[in-house]
Amino acid sequence: ITAQDVTEPYRVNEKLERENRKLHDTIAEILKMYDRLSDRVREQETLELKIRVHNDIGESLLAVSQAAESDDPQKVGEQLEKLQRALWHFTGAGSPSDDTMESAVRKAEEAGVTVMADGELPKDVNIRRITVLAARECATNCAKHAHGKTVKITIEETEKVITVSIINDGEPPKAPIKEGGGLSALRQAVEKADGKMNVVCSPRFKLTLVFGKKE
Repeated sequence: ITAQDVTEPYRVNEKLERENRKLHDTIAEILKMYDRLSDRVREQETLELKIRVHNDIGESLLAVSQAAESDDPQKVGEQLEKLQRALWHFTGAGSPSDDTMESAVRKAEEAGVTVMADGELPKDVNIRRITVLAARECATNCAKHAHGKTVKITIEETEKVITVSIINDGEPPKAPIKEGGGLSALRQAVEKADGKMNVVCSPRFKLTLVFGKKE
């Protein structure tokens, strides 16, 4: 007859089984997170595509309108060049616009709007991209709805927050602005970046974006 103390191996085996069950539950949660992440990535890509198409088509139509209304024979070549860049969405000619402030300023100039920026663009890539999108949207709305000529962007940065304010010299809105299309998509982009967006109509139009700085 032989005897052996198996108490300690039994306890170790029980502990391993408990840890394996916890590990199994953790893996299941991680898989769920991956599924949610995939959905969020698809939503973000769809939102960015909607914003780009809205901005590019709006700017293109404004440039086409500017070219059609011009009667200065000295600017025919310049207007044709703008027209070629503007029609890439509909003809496949030219090259698509990029998400830089220089591109936003150039597109605004083609629509007859001057963009003035005060302050440095945020270093955060996502916030900088949203700032450019906001500039393009406000420049397009300034020309199309407010009939203005100048858009001013003020960027202020403190230790905790980044604030972007945009105003124009156009006609103030006659009624509260109903967000749709560009502004609605812009708000979604801002909120996905954990920021806040505020639109003021009186005494003049003002768009304000506020982002908290991340560690």
